[in-house]
Amino acid sequence: MGPNASVDKLNYLTSSDEIFAWPDYNNVPVDLASNITQALCSQSSTATPVLPTGTSPAITSSVSVSSTTSSSISLPTTSACTGPPPTTTPPIPCQTNVIFLIDGSDGIAVDQFRKQTSFIESIFQTNWTYNEISIAIGEYLDDPSTFYAAASFGDIIKWEDVQDILKNDIHHFGGVANLTAALQKTEDPTTFTGGMGCVQKAVVLFTSTSVDTDVATAQRYADGIKKNGPLIIVAMGPNASSSKLSPLSSPTPVIQWPDYNNVPVDLANNITQALCSPSSTATSILPTGISLAVTSSAPLITATSASSSTISPPTTGLTALQKTEDPTTFTGGMGCVQKAVVLFTSTSNVFAIFNRNSSTTHSYFASNHISCTDEYAFILSACHHSIAIIDIRTNNSSVHGALQKTEDPTTFTGGMGCVQKAVVLFTSTSVDADVATAQQYADGIKKNGPLIIVAMGPNASVSKLSSLSSPTPVIQWLDYNNVPANLATNITQAMCSASSTAIPIS
Repeated sequence: MGPNASVDKLNYLTSSDEIFAWPDYNNVPVDLASNITQALCSQSSTATPVLPTGTSPAITSSVSVSSTTSSSISLPTTSACTGPPPTTTPPIPCQTNVIFLIDGSDGIAVDQFRKQTSFIESIFQTNWTYNEISIAIGEYLDDPSTFYAAASFGDIIKWEDVQDILKNDIHHFGGVANLTAALQKTEDPTTFTGGMGCVQKAVVLFTSTSVDTDVATAQRYADGIKKNGPLIIVAMGPNASSSKLSPLSSPTPVIQWPDYNNVPVDLANNITQALCSPSSTATSILPTGISLAVTSSAPLITATSASSSTISPPTTGLTALQKTEDPTTFTGGMGCVQKAVVLFTSTSNVFAIFNRNSSTTHSYFASNHISCTDEYAFILSACHHSIAIIDIRTNNSSVHGALQKTEDPTTFTGGMGCVQKAVVLFTSTSVDADVATAQQYADGIKKNGPLIIVAMGPNASVSKLSSLSSPTPVIQWLDYNNVPANLATNITQAMCSASSTAIPIS
């Protein structure tokens, strides 16, 4: 930056000639941010970045790379997931994305509609691990334009959320039932965005009709849906023919609910087993403790088609992190790439320096902050897709408080599958009692990826902090006014270390 930084002199420090000139502070080059982002996602990285299909960044002007040459930056290629992301606890009922489609048409009377939604409420259990099952809910009527996405992936993070949506946000609108419209909107990836990477996307369709022409037209969309997971159909009432509907759901059998006033005793269990089927890419763990006031058995109608299919996980690339008003939640996230978490401390002894440096960081990532009041006042920023930044503002620096919140899986939910979760902790202190208390949380964090500690200033002891980060060495930044030349490089290398506990993506 500026007139005193020579590209020629700095060129030998990089291994790939990726130097970008910003000669005039008052005139930011139009492609500076784009070039930086492309460089950090370069194929030479030890991470396995996955860009969304069709990504082609437009570069409108050139930034000088050296005095005589220009840079040619390669975009990474797409990698497929090898399986679902690792879990910290057994998922209940299973690890999956699932969309519930509710029939709001004239094919079902108002009282029958309410029985439908009440039953769907009963499927969800309080002991489900809602951070391991990503749920979306839609209501269909007579046309794609009237399709109502009541809940997208990431909206439901606890049992109370789904109960509230089904009781208060879903209403009987009427109109001619249109299965084609329901499945067309559901197959469209822009209808329900987000979700978990590297696991299936199941669809549960409740329907009161099975008109021949509608079923025939819906087949192409059903086939598209089944590429990403099972299509489970619940045929309700006397006008929904299981034999007519079975080609849509095949190889998954249609589930019957013939009498609205008599809920089959195993209806909820059959639905849950189908969406957690061993033939799916989900981790098959069936729910426990389902108890419904029901009286009869729900027949499973064998699909007429003799064909079988292999359900493959959806191709997941970069997706935007969806922020909710709940400051403990980052939903959505990217599949098949790493997630870095950066922790800044802003205790009184480093507050001014933190403000000066973090303003640059926040400007680069164009962050939007959410504030809340807690034991620690967290200011959470959804930054450039793959990074979450926490500014812990408290009167006394507490390493154990930072690591305790970071280890808690509800602080940062979602994220990317099949890779590690690295944590970078910047700290200005190393109080013996604080470090001792923090050890248990550090050990928990290191089960999912490296804990990288940057010891800042004279009061942060490398020897005292080393047990927290071991086997990753503590990185020193002794003088706030003199940033070590290799500080950023050392952090990045530690973050992308091959010794991490992440599941490697080939």
